Amino acid sequence: MSGHDKFFNAWLRGAQLAGFNWFGEGDEEPPSRCVDKWDLRPRYDDIKPALGWLSSGEAAFLAALYSFYNPDVGAQMLAELDAGSVGQLAHLLDPVRRRIIADLLTSYAGW
Repeated sequence: MSGHDKFFNAWLRGAQLAGFNWFGEGDEEPPSRCVDKWDLRPRYDDIKPALGWLSSGEAAFLAALYSFYNPDVGAQMLAELDAGSVGQLAHLLDPVRRRIIADLLTSYAGW
């Protein structure tokens, strides 16, 4: 499996766990022809306000996912959630979410 495929597979798992409504067109299910990370780009205008009412783990996970798409804005989101370091992020995430972030980190080749 290529690096692109590994990243997309992890990204798809992350979007599914977080909820597809935060990605792409905002549908509850992934687009039927979803073949690339661009099909599931994170939706800033929906994610940013939700960080205030999601659980700390859900918010940190969404912000961490967003940071792969836009590192600067994602870092600001994480800092606002007191998850500005890898250790703080790991503390807030359950094992499933940590695994997805780890898989994204090890297969990331840029957005």
